[in-house]
Amino acid sequence: MKKLLSCGGVFLLFLAIIVLAVPLACIITVAVPAFNKDVREEIACPPGTKLVSEWIQTTYTRPGEKVLSAYCLDSEGNELQTEDIGYGALEYYPKYYVISLALTFVGTILVVIPLVILFQILRKKFFPKPPAPPSSTIELI
Repeated sequence: MKKLLSCGGVFLLFLAIIVLAVPLACIITVAVPAFNKDVREEIACPPGTKLVSEWIQTTYTRPGEKVLSAYCLDSEGNELQTEDIGYGALEYYPKYYVISLALTFVGTILVVIPLVILFQILRKKFFPKPPAPPSSTIELI
């Protein structure tokens, strides 16, 4: 445990947390719009409008095949074209990435530190250091 609390141990622990938290935050930030309609609406539609999506049959699809159509609907019932998802994501991504990074950093700390402590306990219990061989002194004459 003393090695873990040393300067190098704290650095390695912090590095492990960063290495785990940063990619996890990226994945969460990219995945959130797929599961949260409010976030999709924020990215695709101007403020004050609602995102409407539906599956429709078009003339250029095969029989029975449908295409996902999405548009924004304002309060007066007018249909507006959705914004370019790339530009909407440029506004969305930094804001939510900071939130995701903070949450994954805390979550990773809550997972990594107990795992390190558990590893230390198991290592001491099941893999104790072998006793040092008795030192034999040789006298030189």
